[in-house]
Amino acid sequence: GSEDGDDPCGEKKSSTTNTFHPIFVKILCNNTPQEALIDTGSAITIIHECLLKNIPHKNLIKKPKNHLSANCSTLNVIGETTLEINIRGLKTEVIADVATNLVTDLILGSDWIQRNNVYILTPEQRIMIRSKGKEVSTPFITPPILNYPATLINHITIPPFSERIVEAKVPHHNMIDVLFEPNPRLKNKALFI
Repeated sequence: GSEDGDDPCGEKKSSTTNTFHPIFVKILCNNTPQEALIDTGSAITIIHECLLKNIPHKNLIKKPKNHLSANCSTLNVIGETTLEINIRGLKTEVIADVATNLVTDLILGSDWIQRNNVYILTPEQRIMIRSKGKEVSTPFITPPILNYPATLINHITIPPFSERIVEAKVPHHNMIDVLFEPNPRLKNKALFI
């Protein structure tokens, strides 16, 4: 994969290492306070099934399908629903796919970003929305901790030029879905595929 968009599922390697700083903002989703990831790389808005179960919502329309995520894992979508997104009193609606294995609770994708004239102002660390004759802005927030160390359950020795599947654990106990990505220093040593 790559970190600069050249071939996310292929073998081309980037010559630069970019630090990814996800953009999270505080919103009301169906009148419930949430932290949402603003993701220009996602064509669609996606909500985790567990979050949807815990907030008031309209009917879930069953439409099972799979999407390929940016890291080439499969996203299991069970349907779609309409969400009301309220940012500082400006209410918008978006049809969101409902996924069972999303690595965050809510992603506001390009469908919502473009339809609502959302400007991402990185120097000012805020987003601004111009919609329905109103203009509002809200600051970026510190993202929730998304990185946890994975440690081996058993010590092993792997012979050169061989592969092994190993069991690992993470310290966080109430995670539903996790995604493993090797440390960039180890990635450069070709220790992980």
